[in-house]
Amino acid sequence: TSDWITFVDGDDWVDTDFVELFLKRISCQEIKADFYMYNGYRNYSDKEMVCTEYYQDGSRFETYEDRECLQMECCLVPTRNNGDQLFIGSGWAKVFNRKHLVKNNLFFKIVPYGEDSIFFMYVVEESNTIEYVSEPVYHYRDTEGGMVNGFRKNADKEQDIYTEALFEFAKEYNKKDSFIDILYLRVFISMQRIVSQKFFNPHNPDGLFK
Repeated sequence: TSDWITFVDGDDWVDTDFVELFLKRISCQEIKADFYMYNGYRNYSDKEMVCTEYYQDGSRFETYEDRECLQMECCLVPTRNNGDQLFIGSGWAKVFNRKHLVKNNLFFKIVPYGEDSIFFMYVVEESNTIEYVSEPVYHYRDTEGGMVNGFRKNADKEQDIYTEALFEFAKEYNKKDSFIDILYLRVFISMQRIVSQKFFNPHNPDGLFK
């Protein structure tokens, strides 16, 4: 029922003044963004690391080309952030205008893996103004047993569903060829995930030859 909504993964957390800082930020803005992307921390079992900023604080993405760059970044991030940035193509570390989500029927798709990055694609597509906040407030817990790094016996099927959803999105919005090329690069990342999460995962109970 609120004007704004945020999502936090079950094993993550946010700073206690996160909401207060957000409300202060938008209180002096004449034109508010459809959603805000935040910086944060990577929390390992033995240390906490402030993530490197993606953009300058207050950067706004208002042209279609700028917003499409965010979508492409969502596909390429796993290949080039070296673990020192907070993945922007997610549902978490964001604050969304709830009415904007409901008006455009923007909900999470029911898929077994990567539903938040698919959600990100659609929300960016339907937004007019997006703002980046460099202030770190979100704590992303990075563990070996998490969904990204742990053993997933159906990783190959999950990645098939995920990549199919990405191409359905591109078809729905008639994306240009250069955007489709980026999606094919994302397919290679999915192949790497299948190798690391299933076939060559140290917790795979099957033998190597099987």
